[in-house]
Amino acid sequence: MTINRDFVETPTSADTIHAIGSLAASLVPGASELFNFLFTSPAMKRRDDWIESLEQRIIFLTNNQGVSIESLKNNEEFISAVFYASSLSLKTHLEEKRKILLNAVTNIAQNNNMHEAKQQIFFNYINEFSILHIKLLIFFNNPEEIIRKANIYIDDMYFSSSLIGILLQCHLALQNEEPLIIPLVDSLYSYGLINIEPQSLKTQMTSSGLVASRTTPLGKDFLKFISDPTGA
Repeated sequence: MTINRDFVETPTSADTIHAIGSLAASLVPGASELFNFLFTSPAMKRRDDWIESLEQRIIFLTNNQGVSIESLKNNEEFISAVFYASSLSLKTHLEEKRKILLNAVTNIAQNNNMHEAKQQIFFNYINEFSILHIKLLIFFNNPEEIIRKANIYIDDMYFSSSLIGILLQCHLALQNEEPLIIPLVDSLYSYGLINIEPQSLKTQMTSSGLVASRTTPLGKDFLKFISDPTGA
């Protein structure tokens, strides 16, 4: 299946690249060549990789979800989402972040019921949040599943620990990053995505308290927005 790429190109991002290059050239002689050497090729590779990934999702939508190319072409919310997500994808080298953007665009194509303002807010979250923000939110949404996958046994009725203690056991790579976790949790709490305050992370809890979901309805909606609809 061949897909016309015209409607997934990101001219605004390309224009920005050339505008910055022109500005650099006007300020420093020879800077244009240096800028092109450093940035143009990587930027074009990111763009091409993004378009290829987006094409694969469009094929998934048409082959598996019954979405037609014509309906996508006429879906203004989808087109706007593609343009915005495309510009964000050029700004990051993180494959996980780019996949999240791809998931969001795909979910918008499948579901037009979400208010446009909420979509914009969620894209801003994707842009602002680190991957660790997302991992923390996933943990707080379903601690029981994460704990089970980490092979941690907490079913004993006398078991007691803190959420941050369990979190660090589930994500061993964060063992030396405890000071970083608190401000990230505070950020999620301030945005209304979780209902537990940072100072409560060190409170001792029973097993039932440790496995309780801590995400708000908004937090659950955001996780659904960035979930992979392909099941990959």
